[in-house]
Amino acid sequence: MNPLKFYMIFFFLFTATVFLQPEENGSFPPLDTNEKFVYGTKRENGKEMLFLYRENNENMNTVIPVGQWENVEEPYIQFSADYKMCFFAKYTFKDIDTGGRGSLRIFDLYLANGHTGKILYVTKVISHFRISRDGKYLCYIKDSTNMAEVKIILYDIELLKTSNEFEWRSNRPIDGGWYIRRSMDNTFRILGTWEGGYICTVAVLNLAAKEFKVLWDKTDSQGEIFLPRVSDEDWLDDVIKQRTYPNIKKFEEW
Repeated sequence: MNPLKFYMIFFFLFTATVFLQPEENGSFPPLDTNEKFVYGTKRENGKEMLFLYRENNENMNTVIPVGQWENVEEPYIQFSADYKMCFFAKYTFKDIDTGGRGSLRIFDLYLANGHTGKILYVTKVISHFRISRDGKYLCYIKDSTNMAEVKIILYDIELLKTSNEFEWRSNRPIDGGWYIRRSMDNTFRILGTWEGGYICTVAVLNLAAKEFKVLWDKTDSQGEIFLPRVSDEDWLDDVIKQRTYPNIKKFEEW
């Protein structure tokens, strides 16, 4: 083989390997089989703080600190279904200008993996995102300021790369916002709303089939009076509710 060609192949493989390795940002003893993560939040010196702990399921009165991070807001703390993986997004204070349509807040997403005892940097993400309940996928809306169409990104956390992209144009532009909810069956629901939080269009992303499907779109019927609201119980998910679970959230200080 030509030496130059061999060097180019080696360089490509080496570079690909390097960039596929997650960046480690700390470590701790892996969780035992009878342990899970719990957390607390606090405002300190004007900054939102996340405090992460490990807790024995048989002795819930004792928690052991794992770490603490600043610039982590409540909505951006998410867990896998078994609470052995904690994902948290730190605000980087670097926004994207969308050309008159507002700006997108950019976050650095991290994973505290209780199975391995490592804290890893995952990727950059905007504010509207969800982690799948098995901790394998990240789903986020690329540009939530576009009221006529959205691009939904499905990111493979294990492979550290985008798995699929889905483009969705509603019948008519919305005037509220776009939201993502995760469901108990490990699917994602993407919601479009009118002002006031009325849900006018809904799609579902099936992770098993990698299939995106619009369930209904009522954006062209503003006279509809029986639309659900994004704050209704049926449209919430465990990420929103977790701050009310005393066995998961230990304290909140403001």
